Amino acid sequence: MGTSDASSKLSMKERREKGLLWVDTGENLNQQILARGLCQDFNQTRATESEKRAEIWKKLFASCGENV
Repeated sequence: MGTSDASSKLSMKERREKGLLWVDTGENLNQQILARGLCQDFNQTRATESEKRAEIWKKLFASCGENV
């Protein structure tokens, strides 16, 4: 199965957003580094630091439900 001209000219970010196949070309390296750092920060919090954890979740995800 071949790719169409239109989809072959999309960036990997655009391909991901459209649900098309994509490969990690490193174009999002800064975002990956930020996300990994936030995950490390989250893992270093105590279970009692719910406010701090909620702040980190909001930075990591576009949206999340109440009492996450």
